[in-house]
Amino acid sequence: MFEIVAEIEGGFDDPDVLCAFDPNKVVFRLRQLFPGLEVDPQDYAWRDFDLFTRHGLVDEAGALGVAARDARRRGPVWLFRLPTEDGAICGKAERHFVSFTSKSPFPEPLRSRLIAFVEGLRFAPCVTVKCVRIEGNDQHPA
Repeated sequence: MFEIVAEIEGGFDDPDVLCAFDPNKVVFRLRQLFPGLEVDPQDYAWRDFDLFTRHGLVDEAGALGVAARDARRRGPVWLFRLPTEDGAICGKAERHFVSFTSKSPFPEPLRSRLIAFVEGLRFAPCVTVKCVRIEGNDQHPA
């Protein structure tokens, strides 16, 4: 698995980190750069909350409340696909990271365009960018 990621270090847990990506703007910019981008219209931040309510769970202090707080903290979460000749590159945009994944190495010049895109998301020192190959739990430069 290959991955290109922009991430806000400590974004979920560090109270000193007061910045986030705007997933709606990230997807808007991606659509401008890649007109063939396919975006799933479901906001995945609310997926667990919606599932719990469909099954009649109404305990706001329990799992439903946790799901709602998590959705507000992370959302919106957009999943997308970028079709390529070798299959598709999958991606996700949420408040604390933007990622692109592929089962095979990212083909050039697409790889360079994706890296340039995530580099353009570096708006603060806490934003890191990486391009890696993942084998099991290990990450290697790609």
